[in-house]
Amino acid sequence: MSHTYRDVLNDGIRRLRNSRAEEPEADARVLFDEAFQMDAAKYLLSEREPAPYSGILRYKACLWQRESGRSVQQILCRQDFMGLSFIVSEDVLVPRMDTEILVDTILRGLPASGEVHGLDLCTGSGCIAISLMAHVSCSLSMDAADLSERALDIAKRNAELLLPRTRPVWYTGDLFQAVPADIRYDFIVCNPPYIPSGEIAGLDAQVREHEPWMALDGGADGLYFYNRLAAESPGHLRPGAPLYLEIGAEQGESVSRILRESGFQDIRVLQDLSGLDRVVTAVCP
Repeated sequence: MSHTYRDVLNDGIRRLRNSRAEEPEADARVLFDEAFQMDAAKYLLSEREPAPYSGILRYKACLWQRESGRSVQQILCRQDFMGLSFIVSEDVLVPRMDTEILVDTILRGLPASGEVHGLDLCTGSGCIAISLMAHVSCSLSMDAADLSERALDIAKRNAELLLPRTRPVWYTGDLFQAVPADIRYDFIVCNPPYIPSGEIAGLDAQVREHEPWMALDGGADGLYFYNRLAAESPGHLRPGAPLYLEIGAEQGESVSRILRESGFQDIRVLQDLSGLDRVVTAVCP
């Protein structure tokens, strides 16, 4: 018995509803479009036609992965961020829309011209460093570091695909231990692990089981890396240069206090589109 495209899509929606996916209709449709290489217009013209068996098999494989807890982005191995399509895998965090606020904040602070040298720590997929280099009008050079060599492999692939000329200089290691000690940067950005260790087990399964714990675990109180960044970054920033940090929704006051106690000035907490604390900026003494 043949199945129409409509039958196959509706079955996918039903399966994801039963699996309690948060957005079953949207997820089923994105995976359907990928499996059959079909957009909305083509679907409307073809929905009553028999679907090819090869596409049905691809679709079922995608649905099985989604039912097992993998995100759509990891199934498709890509995620859009700042207008760019990034490769992702289970070795990196999937770039979030919240992090676009961090990138936009940095872009607004960069000069219109001249040379700028920045550092992106905990770079993961490279989405921050690469997006900055893709969108600036000044001459921006970026260094980027991560403890995970597998994450850096993904970041390097993204840079090769998305940056036609100048690309970041990559370093492997633990925060500032990775980068040359004699460089003073014009800004430093970091989206560090900030989930308290005890809360990771309670995260959504697609995060808990399919994204790297190394990129999630911020220590007992979620503040481990902020303490280190506050203490160590002044030795790598030129005087008066900014530090940009992504934070958890309830960490604005704590991170501000940590930076203040380390001598940082002009500390600001910025909110995301939901009105939650998301970014802290500060100026190096």
